[in-house]
Amino acid sequence: MSEVFIRERITELRVLKGVSEYQMSYDLGRSRRGFACGHTLK
Repeated sequence: MSEVFIRERITELRVLKGVSEYQMSYDLGRSRRGFACGHTLK
C-alpha cells in the first residue's frame, strides 16, 4: 500500500465518523495500542 492511499483512507474514515484531526491525534496519543510513536502522516 502506498503512503498516499493510507493517508487518504485514514482521512476518509475519520470524516465518516465525524472525528476531527486534532481529536484523532489526541486519542491515538493516549491509546496504548495507538500510533504514539511521534510520527505524523503528511
